[in-house]
Amino acid sequence: MAGTALAALLMATAAAVYAKPYSWSGEYLSAMGRTALQNGKPNLLGSVFFNASLISCGLLCFWYFLLRLRYGN
Repeated sequence: MAGTALAALLMATAAAVYAKPYSWSGEYLSAMGRTALQNGKPNLLGSVFFNASLISCGLLCFWYFLLRLRYGN
């Protein structure tokens, strides 16, 4: 549960530091992962937070299924 909260927090932080006001309904989610926007504005910090949220989700899923395989249920 803590991993899910961490991923959501990192995603929200990535949206907050996005180089321009991020629109959840107007842009693709993966746009936050770009290091530079289409207009050339840098977005390195937002990209780092976005990628950290994806990595934490992946590690969380891996750990969950590893434990399920090892211990069952």
